[in-house]
Amino acid sequence: MNVARLDLSKELYTLSGWEQALYEHELLNGEYYTTTLPIKDMEHGSRNTYIPAYDLGYLVRKLQTTMDYLRASTVSKQWVVKGPWSDDEDSLIYADTPEDAACILAIRLFKEGILKRES
Repeated sequence: MNVARLDLSKELYTLSGWEQALYEHELLNGEYYTTTLPIKDMEHGSRNTYIPAYDLGYLVRKLQTTMDYLRASTVSKQWVVKGPWSDDEDSLIYADTPEDAACILAIRLFKEGILKRES
């Protein structure tokens, strides 16, 4: 299973409130694991913390109206995020995986006020 990095997932979760991801980053006894249990079925307590682990399919569905801003790089093995916030080539953001790129795009769209937090 390929999911966005933990730090990106945590930031996006904080901004978006998106909880219905298929996977979760689970903090258990001081270490993070990725699990497929739905968050509502997990044991919640002081020793467990759950953060959605966003896979590409989930992110594409959430970002379907903004996908023009995400593409594979033609000069490297990275993914490029070019958003509506700037036409400047220096504002391009690069990521190693499409999951990270889509997560970065979503984070930027929330920070720019283009996407709104779900209630």
